[in-house]
Amino acid sequence: MSEDQVKRGLRLVRYGGIVVTITTFVVLLAFAVMIGSASSSTGLALSSFLGYIVLFTVVAAVLSVVVYFAYRAYLMGKKPAAGAGH
Repeated sequence: MSEDQVKRGLRLVRYGGIVVTITTFVVLLAFAVMIGSASSSTGLALSSFLGYIVLFTVVAAVLSVVVYFAYRAYLMGKKPAAGAGH
C-alpha cells in the first residue's frame, strides 16, 4: 500500500467513527423523545433517558477510537520498513 492509500484509509475510519458517534447520539435522542412523548402519562421524561444516551454515545466514541488505533497499528505493521532493500 502506498502512503496515500494508508492516509486515505485512516481518514475514512476516522470520519466513520465520528459519523457513528453522532448517529448513535441522534438516534437514541430521537428514540427517547418519541418514547417520552408517547408515554407522557407514565411520567417518563427525556431526563430519565439522558444518562443512558450519554453513556451509549461515549461507548460508541471509545469503540471508534479503539477501532481507529487498531486499524492504524495493522496498517503500520503491513508497511515495509523505510530503507529495506527490495
